[in-house]
Amino acid sequence: MNVRQPTLLVYDGRCGLCMWSVRWLDAHARTRLATPVASQDLSDEELAAFSLTRDEVDVAAWWVDGETRLGGHLAVARALSSCAGLYGVLGRAMARPPLRALARLVYPVVVRYRHWLRIAGVSCREPN
Repeated sequence: MNVRQPTLLVYDGRCGLCMWSVRWLDAHARTRLATPVASQDLSDEELAAFSLTRDEVDVAAWWVDGETRLGGHLAVARALSSCAGLYGVLGRAMARPPLRALARLVYPVVVRYRHWLRIAGVSCREPN
């Protein structure tokens, strides 16, 4: 029997900014399309079942839905597209040119310097 795996949003569970973002998305989504899971809560074998590696989840968020794997800016765009109003519009726009190219450039910068960012009083801890 072919059992469908749940749709996941894999994120960094040690990062305050990432955890805040997941809570924000959960509060603003029209419907719950993905189950958020901290990458640290998944074993290497579980990651492999989703065709992901530890190295991949250490550097980006991932949207995993069946055979679809969207990393980084595309995972954020997909998650935002589940929101109502302007956030949903922004998410759909981020997945298409020309904003997709801009998001691809901005995402790694945000990841690299996320410990400097404070949103709603929450920030990421300093990298190891």
